[in-house]
Amino acid sequence: MHHRRGGIALRTPWDLCRKSTGMLGLLAGMPLSPDAQAVYRHSNGRAQCTHLFDLAGLAAAHAARGTTKREYDIEVPCIDPDEPRRARLRVDGREVLRWTLERNSIVAPEPFAGQDVRTVMPWAKSRFIHRDTLEAVMVLRRAIFVAGNRMFDMDRMARASGTGHVDGACYVFRRGVADLARRVRGSTLDFGDAPGRLLADLTTGASS
Repeated sequence: MHHRRGGIALRTPWDLCRKSTGMLGLLAGMPLSPDAQAVYRHSNGRAQCTHLFDLAGLAAAHAARGTTKREYDIEVPCIDPDEPRRARLRVDGREVLRWTLERNSIVAPEPFAGQDVRTVMPWAKSRFIHRDTLEAVMVLRRAIFVAGNRMFDMDRMARASGTGHVDGACYVFRRGVADLARRVRGSTLDFGDAPGRLLADLTTGASS
C-alpha cells in the first residue's frame, strides 16, 4: 500500500488553486478526531482550499473512527428560481439524504424542513449525535453551494478578482492572491451526457 501526503488538484477554476495543496502541511501534528470539522479548529480554513480542507477533515475523522472506506455520491440540480429542486446524497451506495429546496431553504422532509442550508450545521450539531449523519449533512450542504457556481460563466473572467468576492474566504480569494490567480479556461465541465467520465481522471492520482 502506498500512502500519499498532501493533496492533488486535478481540476481547479484558477491556476493558483493548485498551490494551496502545500497549505495542508499545517495540519501536521493535529490529533485525530472523529469530528470532520476538527481541522478548522487546528488551522485557519480561510488560508486553505476549502474543498481540499474538507476532504482532509473527512479523511482524518474516518481514520479516527476506523472507517476504512467511504463513498459519497451527490446530485444537486442547478438553481431554478421558479421551481423546487431535489438534492440527494448516497453514502456507500445507500441514499441517506434527499432534500427539497427552494433557493437556500429546505422545505422537506422533516426534520430538516424550515432550515436554511447556510446555517444548517449549528442546528444539525445540536440535534444529531451520530457522526455519519453530521458528515452527510456537511457534505450535501457543501455540494449545494458548489452547484451554485454553475450559474456563472467564469470563463469570462481573466482572474479570480473578477468575481468580486475577494473577501478572504479561501486560499485564492485573498487580497494579493486573487489579482494574480488566472482562470483555467474550460475547467467547468458538463458530464450530463457522459456520467462515466466524471471521475475518470482520478486514476492519475490513484496509482501512487
